[in-house]
Amino acid sequence: MHGFSAVLALVAGLMRVSAEAAVVSTSAQAAAQETIEAVSRRRRTLVGSSYFRVPAEIQREVEAYAVEQRSAMEAAGGCIHGGVSGIPSPFERLMLPAGWHLLGEVLACPALPGYWTSERVALEWWRSPQHRRIAYGKPSASHLACSWVRQGLMGASRDSVLCLVFKASGGGSGQP
Repeated sequence: MHGFSAVLALVAGLMRVSAEAAVVSTSAQAAAQETIEAVSRRRRTLVGSSYFRVPAEIQREVEAYAVEQRSAMEAAGGCIHGGVSGIPSPFERLMLPAGWHLLGEVLACPALPGYWTSERVALEWWRSPQHRRIAYGKPSASHLACSWVRQGLMGASRDSVLCLVFKASGGGSGQP
């Protein structure tokens, strides 16, 4: 099983993933930024605006949460959003500065390295009504933070992508 079918099988809990050390590398950070840009391009067609990057302190929170979430997801044996099956909820886990509000979480389930690209992530979320609503359809959303996590060793590694959608009010800003 491969491609989007494998992702759906992971979401449905029909496939298991192994629990091993997680990595957020420099290349993963670049891929996360490319994902923000790819999602922003599609979002402009729906609501007319792009996302800004979150400040560094929020990005660090998101990356730490993504690693925790991925480890919990692997321990649970499937691809599950935060807040269920013992996986921490980003709404409870993240410590956000005043004026920042988390609006939603979208996830690209673990797949073999090379399957997920920033454009594929953006396209699959665009095609899914629920993901589209969260990632693209919230006009009040202003910022997107993404983290790519590679987990597993010796040819069994998997990449997953987690993005969180934010609204910043008041002094909350960021960079396009």
